[in-house]
Amino acid sequence: MKALWVCFASSSHPLFLLVMGYKKVINKTNAALNVLLTVRKGDNPGTQVGTMAFLVAAGATQTCTYSGNENPYLDATFVSAPIDGGLLSTQQTVITRGGLVDNALNQNNTLTVTKTGEDLVAAFSNS
Repeated sequence: MKALWVCFASSSHPLFLLVMGYKKVINKTNAALNVLLTVRKGDNPGTQVGTMAFLVAAGATQTCTYSGNENPYLDATFVSAPIDGGLLSTQQTVITRGGLVDNALNQNNTLTVTKTGEDLVAAFSNS
């Protein structure tokens, strides 16, 4: 059986009460964001069970369900945006379970992306 994971413009959808693996992405830039979430298989980093790619419009907020309770952890995030004639990006990849990046990706439900100078900046929080 294939699972179907979806992204919603609103986090008030009742589906979010049934699954653990979701991220709310807040785009505070003036460009559309290409977001790629890499879903971890099990608890330990390094083994992928799949990916979820989606687009977040400029200035928009979108919540994406990327897995159910079986594999609720992320191993990586990659966000890119075409801005001012270039492609800016930010990437976070887990190497060690319980490390700074693992905790940021998996203990927070919100990813806020801003542009600072020539960089995209990813900040993780709970909201």
